[in-house]
Amino acid sequence: METSHLDSDFPPLSSSGAVAPASLRNWNQIFASDTSSVSKVFSFSHHPSEPDIIPFSNEKLTKGGEDWNLCLVGYSIGRRPYYEALLGAINKTWSLKGSLQLLSLSDGLFLLRFSCVEDFDMAWSKGVWFLLGKPFVLQKWHPKFKPKRENFSSVPIWVKIHDLPLACWNSEGISRITSKIGVPLAPDHLTEQKTRLTFSQVCVLVDCNATYPDVIKVSLDGDVVELKVQYEWRPVPCEHCKSLAHYSASCPTNPPSLGTDSRPIFLNYRGRSSSKKPSNHIPSRPPSSSRPIIHAPSLHDPFFDSSHLLFSNEASVHNFNFSSSGRIWIKWDANKLNFTPTLITLQMINGTVTIGNLLPFQISIVYAYNNA
Repeated sequence: METSHLDSDFPPLSSSGAVAPASLRNWNQIFASDTSSVSKVFSFSHHPSEPDIIPFSNEKLTKGGEDWNLCLVGYSIGRRPYYEALLGAINKTWSLKGSLQLLSLSDGLFLLRFSCVEDFDMAWSKGVWFLLGKPFVLQKWHPKFKPKRENFSSVPIWVKIHDLPLACWNSEGISRITSKIGVPLAPDHLTEQKTRLTFSQVCVLVDCNATYPDVIKVSLDGDVVELKVQYEWRPVPCEHCKSLAHYSASCPTNPPSLGTDSRPIFLNYRGRSSSKKPSNHIPSRPPSSSRPIIHAPSLHDPFFDSSHLLFSNEASVHNFNFSSSGRIWIKWDANKLNFTPTLITLQMINGTVTIGNLLPFQISIVYAYNNA
């Protein structure tokens, strides 16, 4: 059935003329005007005729870098520290006369911006600083500075020798004992003053071949004594380039593999079980033809890694190469214990736990996985 419509059912047409087109929008007016009395830092201008390579003369670089002349760039060896933890350690270690601004850069680097020359000179001239138990490397900023980590083949660490015989508490005795670990550099203040006798603390230079013994034996005119050794931090050499500045998983000379097969991985660590901390890198195998390549992109996302950090000196191992959704992720505080994995499969990680001078023990973590 057809439906008829009366003229009154429709709205009347406008009697006005054609609508004029809207004027082009001026994008300069999209920002609200600043009514404050503070002068603007930036005032942009358009340079349409710039060449392909935009030149900046030394004069312009010098003038542009005036705001950054009292800046140092620093980074911690190994894993990037928490911002709040690093700032707290700096304020605790340095007695600053002025203010300090800590700014984050790429690749785990930080910009330290000082307000006075005295603080800048103090931080730069005192050599290596130890913050959060690890060396904090400083570089002087300049107009052509490019943030970059150095590939150290040796780094200084602090070592405690417990119950050191007083007859050996001298330059020769401490040097001979700590030479079992690395190259002795300097004692701390209390060791030098001989006012804290429970242990001596010495800064020792170690390289990628260091073994980090838990006990050092000395003979006191025929009587053998075992001296317990404690490490505030132990660097982990990269498995690929032997650098001590980064972990194997982030080595620029060996990009991480995207996948592997489901066969178990047997890890053989030479020497003492506590001589090396395991890295986050799991040796890869070619993908099996019957199993698709597994992608785990979040493992290589620095934000994902830092947001899941539990300890300031954290070490970890996982079997994520076997599953895109993740199965087992073991984390531990490397300042308190050490875990050396010996077997990694889709369902299990097995390894040895070492805590100080206690007897090591085996532990297995199992994920209840099935194909049903």
